[in-house]
Amino acid sequence: MKKYLSLLIIPLIFIVYSTALKKADGPNYNYSLADPSYVYLLNSLTMSELEGSGHTDHPGTPLQIAGAFIVKSYFYISHEKDNITEDVIYRPEAYLRVFDYSLIVLNAIGLLISGLIMFFIFKNIFAGMIFQTIPFISINVIEVFSLVKTENFAFFLILIQITLIIKYIFDHDSDTKKYYLYFSGLICGIILSAKISFICIVFLPLIVFPGFRQKMIFAITMIASFVISVIPVLSNMEYFINWISNLFIHNGRYGSGDSTVINKSEFFNNILKIISNEKFFFFSYIFLSGSALIVFFKRDKLKEIFSSKEMKLCTAIFFAMSINILMVAKHYSSRYMFPALLLSVPALFVSVNILRRIYFKKLGVRFIYAGILLFLILFGFYNGRKQLAKSNHIRSECSKLVEFLNTNYKGASEILSPGVTSEKAALIFAYYYTPDKSRAVLSKYLDQRFPGLFWYDVFNQKLILFNGKYESIDMTADKYPLIYRTTDENYNVTFIRDYEKLFKERNLKLTKIFSNDNGELIYKIE
Repeated sequence: MKKYLSLLIIPLIFIVYSTALKKADGPNYNYSLADPSYVYLLNSLTMSELEGSGHTDHPGTPLQIAGAFIVKSYFYISHEKDNITEDVIYRPEAYLRVFDYSLIVLNAIGLLISGLIMFFIFKNIFAGMIFQTIPFISINVIEVFSLVKTENFAFFLILIQITLIIKYIFDHDSDTKKYYLYFSGLICGIILSAKISFICIVFLPLIVFPGFRQKMIFAITMIASFVISVIPVLSNMEYFINWISNLFIHNGRYGSGDSTVINKSEFFNNILKIISNEKFFFFSYIFLSGSALIVFFKRDKLKEIFSSKEMKLCTAIFFAMSINILMVAKHYSSRYMFPALLLSVPALFVSVNILRRIYFKKLGVRFIYAGILLFLILFGFYNGRKQLAKSNHIRSECSKLVEFLNTNYKGASEILSPGVTSEKAALIFAYYYTPDKSRAVLSKYLDQRFPGLFWYDVFNQKLILFNGKYESIDMTADKYPLIYRTTDENYNVTFIRDYEKLFKERNLKLTKIFSNDNGELIYKIE
């Protein structure tokens, strides 16, 4: 019983740390955090009203379905307005806190389940605890646990899928084998509907499951699970398909750039970025590659030591990591490495087990596992401190901006744009990702809470008075904008052009009056 209790330690640490990180981040409308937290909040709201979702980029549907349940439940438990839409618009941070804490608890449960599964497989408490350190192996993994985003939601599913495949390898009960096919198919379908770029995880069961028939059962189950998961957004699937197609046939991010599948120079530069930014991942990847080569060249001598299933596991993890590297090298962003980063610890664990059984038979398993665990804990502690420092700094810079505005421009009219530290900006940004049929009621309460709000839509390069429609603005003196807030000065020229055209002004200029380390800028319009 005491051994089992040891598996509670890291999940509890995870909860405490994730809560501390949430506090360090501050409100979800702080610099850049609104995307995607507020987007998922408002689309979870529209889901709860059975109006579907306007955000299908990932497509992210399972997270929005879960969010709909959370939003609806929290409204019934605690609300200040009688209408759920009005309550969310007036209290978005309250709903997002409940949303995020629900995901934190879900992932802590996932860590406990993973630890127990590994403990039962290897009969070693350290083996279970090693897999529980997965959340701390990279800053790019750690940072998601304080945000409402697909990575935070999918972590639970990916973790369960990884441990499920390992259990399949070492499960000798033939009667239970068929259940792995269906359960893996179900999980992978939901993972793909959460974020299609997590496709590398699918190759774990696809390679490990033997024979064409079993692979087909898994694939059919996965496709069915995916289709069922995206039913609420099937009407928008044409947009999703076009989005994915553009990502594949264009060399820029978000489907932009030239119609070239791969830009060679950029591709190899991105490989170097991956190596530089994710050193532990790269070490695990190379370590796994080396271990696999040793077994391959010595396969005749090692038949009695390793089963073909164990070799398949090694191949599957290597292939999944490789697929993700190739995808990210095409369109690099550190966050795209998320699914492969979660495989770093399994890759290291599998490699160590291979080398131990070949070269270090006399070395105690507990000693080796304890050494790995100690290293991962220390490495995780280092990453955890680094991420907390980063979050605290970003929040501090946001506070400087808010203090500057309150001291010098309190009550002044302002033109907002995406990414700036502002609850108004966060809600408006998310509004444009909601379904068309929901916008009338959303804009009603947004106008009610923030009347006369000016917004610069950088994506369409259009300046508007937000009222739910793109209409001409009837100018009055008390509404006249004084300051413009942005995170990208590259749009300043088009902003001035649109401003002059809309307000029939000439020779306007933007005078920078504030900037911070986050890259947020405030201009006075003169």
